[in-house]
Amino acid sequence: DWRKTNDYTIAGQPAIFGRRMKMGFDNPTEVTHEVVLNAPYKRGYTFRGWYATPDFSDEEITTLYPESKIEGGKLYAKWEKAVICDVYSADTTKGSVKGGGEYDINATTIISAIPAYGYHFLRWNDGNTDNPREVILTEDVTYTAEFEANTYMLTTVANDEVMGSVTGDGAYLYMTQAKLVASANEHYRFVQWSDG
Repeated sequence: DWRKTNDYTIAGQPAIFGRRMKMGFDNPTEVTHEVVLNAPYKRGYTFRGWYATPDFSDEEITTLYPESKIEGGKLYAKWEKAVICDVYSADTTKGSVKGGGEYDINATTIISAIPAYGYHFLRWNDGNTDNPREVILTEDVTYTAEFEANTYMLTTVANDEVMGSVTGDGAYLYMTQAKLVASANEHYRFVQWSDG
């Protein structure tokens, strides 16, 4: 009888979830309000409800009432193994990721890699290049997104090759420094760069 004590043994499955828990009754003999049972969390498991029997053959219990009678003063938490999908970025300065979490076995989810400005998605750690990517989860798995700097073409042109020449054009990775050299021919001098 829930009115006789405010300490209840919460039995878990597996055993690591076993613990004693206060249900919030104001007085052991004055149960005057209902108690909504919270759903506990444990990484790697999906909580499937509270039950009054260890084989979970009865109906799920979501709320306790003053008139509730639970044999032995125990509730049993039903757990099922979940599949963990962890998603990371190999370098968060180059990009971020979306997706991942805990899912039922054989569930399908979508993971995405979002490159930062100046970078592009290269591949996942398993070599797959789909982005976004749909994955079917049959076991715990970790995906890491790899990013690479964009390549930009720099073109240099002298306004008049009779007056001089320029060097330094070519392909450059994002955030790398280019060295431009303007060489004036005899009887001429360099004046300025034009960026447009």
